[in-house]
Amino acid sequence: MSNENLPAEVQAITAMERNREKMIEAFTGQQESLMLSAGDTVRSWSQEKQLDFMNQFAFRVCSDENLAPCFQSVEGKRSIVQALRRSLETGLMIGGKHAYLVPQPKEKGGPVEARFSIKAEGYLAYLCGGRKPIFRDLKWGKVYENDEFRVDEAEGSVSHSHGLEERGKFVGVWVQIVKKNGTKQVFTFPLQTINKWKAVSRYPKNTWDKWFEEMAEQACIRHACSRFEDAKDALAEALEPDSPEMAVPEESTSIEERAEAFIPDLEATEEEKRDSSDSEPEIDDDIAEMEPGDLF
Repeated sequence: MSNENLPAEVQAITAMERNREKMIEAFTGQQESLMLSAGDTVRSWSQEKQLDFMNQFAFRVCSDENLAPCFQSVEGKRSIVQALRRSLETGLMIGGKHAYLVPQPKEKGGPVEARFSIKAEGYLAYLCGGRKPIFRDLKWGKVYENDEFRVDEAEGSVSHSHGLEERGKFVGVWVQIVKKNGTKQVFTFPLQTINKWKAVSRYPKNTWDKWFEEMAEQACIRHACSRFEDAKDALAEALEPDSPEMAVPEESTSIEERAEAFIPDLEATEEEKRDSSDSEPEIDDDIAEMEPGDLF
């Protein structure tokens, strides 16, 4: 079949190049279709602001050398358009503090595709900001073996502090969700649980190895929020159906059992020590903290 006989959208994707102007041209031609995927916040913008958002997206994709392989196949190009749809749905821009794209094949030896992923701050903006927030607030923290850490299950409160001394090994993450009626619920995720997620994650292993603590934060926030139906539905729309981020969370044990799991194992293996490294990802440029998509 010749390109002339293909649907206009498919032609635009096939012809898309790693060039900002060419990408914008392709996106502009599909704007009406793309806006069908957009969330309420993005749809409320002026057409000019919507185009500005897509222009920012195109610029950041073209500036990221890691995404270059995605332009070498139709599947890869299609994945970039799909990532834009996710960005428009959530109002979260890639390349900053809210979201990013991970280049990886869906199966070994397959074409490299771009996977839309949400950072910790992005979950806060998406689920607590915008025109229809699901939660009133979302808080989280990384716990280290020398920290002072206590949870009050009845109150849904967390007491977490540390001094200036060495904090020791990373041992887990807590997530506090404040519902719209003001009630609070706390979830704790020990290192053992996080390592299980890492073992079955579809993300490239070097992503977890390089940014273990950030990946742990994201996974814990995602699993905590997914226990609430409204948030679970919202995340299902924001993330790909086969995304490693959409794994069903394990059944919750009692908060006491989870809190006890934070007690460090002094005989930790060398692998656990590597997994709990203090490496942090490079900090991206700032984007608005709470209002999804309020970037310009």
